[in-house]
Amino acid sequence: MEKSDPNEELREMLSTLLMDNKNKAKEMVELKEMMGSMIVEMKEIRKENNEYKNQMNRLAKENEELKNSIKEMNQRMEIVESALEMCQRDKKRNNLIVKGLKIDTSQNEIIKEAMENFIKKELETEVEINKAYKINEKTCIMELKYFEDKVKILRAKGKLINRKGEAIYIDCDLTRKEQETQKRLRDIATEEKKKGKIVKKGYNFLVINNEKWKWNSKANNITRQIEVDPKN
Repeated sequence: MEKSDPNEELREMLSTLLMDNKNKAKEMVELKEMMGSMIVEMKEIRKENNEYKNQMNRLAKENEELKNSIKEMNQRMEIVESALEMCQRDKKRNNLIVKGLKIDTSQNEIIKEAMENFIKKELETEVEINKAYKINEKTCIMELKYFEDKVKILRAKGKLINRKGEAIYIDCDLTRKEQETQKRLRDIATEEKKKGKIVKKGYNFLVINNEKWKWNSKANNITRQIEVDPKN
């Protein structure tokens, strides 16, 4: 039996070790390259994440600025609408609307004279009318010279209830906002009556079971005010 050469075996072992070391060295290089790539990717991700955060912060700031702008715009609109409402109320302050009275003319002077005669005859009161005009066949608007004359007509209009012939109604010339308020009050009054409650309606208020409820424009509803003496 031939004996193996110890030197040859040693050379083979050394060769194997060298090959293993080369492979490990290669793996280490590849691992370092992979780690380097991962570090670069992580840096890119952090950079993108920071840019995203900055963008979100900018958007949040812009959104807050937009909210403030909208809030400021709404406040300005409320001021403008309030001023416009006041102007309309002032313009209509001495006005009354007459519905159901047929006047066969479009001449304002004749309409004015007819209105004065109607008020004098049916309401038994004399007033001074600045102007009067038709808005349709059976509806006229008259502008009183004095607010006191308007009050006199409103107090006397109850006499029209017992008037023979076609019904005639006299009401205040309300702004759009006032009309919406009065409609809301009528709706509330109807609902309360359905519940069996006694309801009386006034201008911007209701009396429900002897309790006065005043219209609250901010709440868009009625709020309780004071108790009303049933004897009054």
